[in-house]
Amino acid sequence: MDRIISKPRHSAKKILLYSTAGFLCIVGLILIIRSSGRSEVNIDRDKIITSTVEYGQFREYIPVDGIVLPVKSIYLDAVEGGRVSEKYVQDGDMVTKGQALLKLVNTDLQLDFLHRETQAFDLINNLQNARNTLENNKVNRLTQLADVEFQLKEAERIHELNKALYKDKVISMQEYLQAENNYKYYRNKKALIEMAIVRDSITAYEQMKQMRESHSKMRNNLELMKQKTEDLVVRAPASGQLSSFRPEIGELKTKGQNLGQLDIIDAYKVRAQIDEHYISRIQAGQKAQFEYVGKTYTLVVKVIYPQVANGRFDADLEFESAQPLNIRKGQNLQLKLQLGEPNKALLLAKGGFYQQTGGNWVYVITSGQSYAEKRMIRTGRQNPLHYEITEGLKEGEEVIISSYETLGDYDRINLK
Repeated sequence: MDRIISKPRHSAKKILLYSTAGFLCIVGLILIIRSSGRSEVNIDRDKIITSTVEYGQFREYIPVDGIVLPVKSIYLDAVEGGRVSEKYVQDGDMVTKGQALLKLVNTDLQLDFLHRETQAFDLINNLQNARNTLENNKVNRLTQLADVEFQLKEAERIHELNKALYKDKVISMQEYLQAENNYKYYRNKKALIEMAIVRDSITAYEQMKQMRESHSKMRNNLELMKQKTEDLVVRAPASGQLSSFRPEIGELKTKGQNLGQLDIIDAYKVRAQIDEHYISRIQAGQKAQFEYVGKTYTLVVKVIYPQVANGRFDADLEFESAQPLNIRKGQNLQLKLQLGEPNKALLLAKGGFYQQTGGNWVYVITSGQSYAEKRMIRTGRQNPLHYEITEGLKEGEEVIISSYETLGDYDRINLK
């Protein structure tokens, strides 16, 4: 006989499927309920820091470190090498222009100067001797000229006399011709002596010119050598304060070696180190400010050095007006370097909230001070003190600016 077999009402597969679907529905329902509701947390009022949104002047600036330097400094180098024999001043002393600072000894240079001085004296003696010789030669030539002129006149007289006597046939032709030859001889001799005198004058002039030029060159060389020996005494090129001036007695200094620095302390500048990120935004004429002894001073960018080292570049700033009276070289200053002209903007003080929100949202406290609500905002520029608010906040609203790390990401914070 056939028997009816009854099937189970629900299979295991269907039960698993229904269970999974149910679980997902429950989870989805929970998420829907949570999303449709508002998350909130309670916190003590004294555990947060708040700030009021203000409308004021926004100054875009960056903090930079600066060091005070003299506007003008002169390097002191050894013009000539030598060993330090005397030191007249110390590092940090105030000196006047022309004041002796130290003395070097260079035996070779001094011997060379004496040798050149001896050569100059020898040349002067030779020049004087040559001048005397030329004068003697000139006197001798003039004496010869005087003698031959006398003899020529006498020969001319005899020639004219014999010419008349020969015409009257008083003397023979031989006597006449002898007188005529004698006259011609002295006339030619006079011409030769005059030519010799002219030639000697020209030669003497050239010789004297060359010797004078040699003497002038020797004298110039001697002056240079004298100047070199005088340079062994190092003197202050201007009035100022010595720095890094540390030569010691007996120390050997080579030619051109740096001995120290002379600072002209009538005026100071500030050399600032700036992050390379701002190199395209720094220009001559931009201003910076710093506080010193309760007073604000303004500096102006004068020189920008484009070389970047260790991620920074340098710029020199000079005081716009009066500088602090007791400021000193090497002093460190904290500057606020302005990047643009100040303008009106909605400002929010800086705080730790930015690390968690990136400036995209903040907690704004209600007028009743009982709770704070999450609000989306938008920030623009910033400086070390403020953020520029472009959207989401109004003047006078109070914002929590302390860190949100312990607050989480709630829609509302109840303040106790």
